[in-house]
Amino acid sequence: MQTKVSMVVPCYNKADYIDEFIQSVYNQEYDNIELIFVNDGSTDGTKEKLDLWVSKLVKRGFDVVMISQANKGVGTAVHSGLKQMTGEYICMPDCDDVLHSDYVSRMSSVLDNNQFVQWVQCNTQSDDKFVIFYKYNLIESYLLHSFFWTVWSKMIRRSYFDDCKILENFIDSRTTQECQISLPLVLGGEIPYIIEENLYDYRIIGASIMGQVKSEKLKIYKHWEDMKNLNIKVLKIHGACSKRNIKLCEIMKKKLNWNGLRDSASYDDLLETICASDLINSEQITILKKYKNTMSAEHIFLAFKYMLIGVEPANDLESRLKESRRLICCAVMSETARDFLDVVLDAGIRPDVFWDQSAIENSTISGMPVCKPDYNSVTEDDTVIIFAKKVNVINEIKSLCNTKRVFGYNDVVQYLSYVVGRN
Repeated sequence: MQTKVSMVVPCYNKADYIDEFIQSVYNQEYDNIELIFVNDGSTDGTKEKLDLWVSKLVKRGFDVVMISQANKGVGTAVHSGLKQMTGEYICMPDCDDVLHSDYVSRMSSVLDNNQFVQWVQCNTQSDDKFVIFYKYNLIESYLLHSFFWTVWSKMIRRSYFDDCKILENFIDSRTTQECQISLPLVLGGEIPYIIEENLYDYRIIGASIMGQVKSEKLKIYKHWEDMKNLNIKVLKIHGACSKRNIKLCEIMKKKLNWNGLRDSASYDDLLETICASDLINSEQITILKKYKNTMSAEHIFLAFKYMLIGVEPANDLESRLKESRRLICCAVMSETARDFLDVVLDAGIRPDVFWDQSAIENSTISGMPVCKPDYNSVTEDDTVIIFAKKVNVINEIKSLCNTKRVFGYNDVVQYLSYVVGRN
């Protein structure tokens, strides 16, 4: 007998996407699912589409609960749905995303087979993620977004959900449900089991909260200020509102402001807040300032996290560098490479060969010769670093190299941020 899984789904004006989402629910390999749809005052036909699916979902064998309410925001909608759940496990996907067919079965299987695991977190396919999974301070990792803080990537054991007093202390909100759920889970002290494979396809669209924030700059500051204040309220409720945690909330807000604005003023504001926080020492501050002009705010922030909580890189580039016969750097004449080459050399990485498809006779970079690639010469003992950002370019170069030791842009900057932070 399968354990019952309650799936709470808030819905607001997603008529263009709701069919694809529900089809992905219908296609689940798992059968014992309680679907709780909360229509949050939709005006675009979302409710009518939900109604058309009910009989098909019931025939499929799912329990279906339909709730309709005046528009009160996603946080309040989730709260309404959570009050109705009867399952032993809980998940909360968004209705404009797509679940892989094993989304429920993989995560529920972990909980079924590991009685001491209280919650599970899967990976997700997203175009704009830069994630390291935490191994150290759980609360600080959450506050600095060192793992997926979104609820749709999680499945939670109901008993742990209740132990964390999430329903009892839930704060209704128009903008988010993440802080009211993910933060109490972290404060509960249990480390989630991580499934590193993608089980969920996430997308940002204009009608979503994140879509609005990314497309309307005037909303950015208010959105992340609200998120910071909500985090602080939850910390206070759970007796964890230390000065250090408040500073981390403020720093994260400045980082998220930069995510939306991507300008020099927000970068300066982030670095200034970090340096004034008293969370790192003067030598570490000097290091961050040193690399400000050669590393983006994303990577300076990542270096700060390495300094603060000791998160290790999610890849094995360091060990590969030590083992490799030859280190080859590709796409070295790109703008990306020009920005990072000095940081690479300063980190003690000494490439043996520099390649670029646009190289001509006597091409150089930082005084070092650059030649056209010779992929046929690559052996399994070589390590290849690709400085290109575009996924198609990285994949093409990987396919031409006869080695598994190939690292792309994110691997490189993650390692470099780690080296800067470690220093």
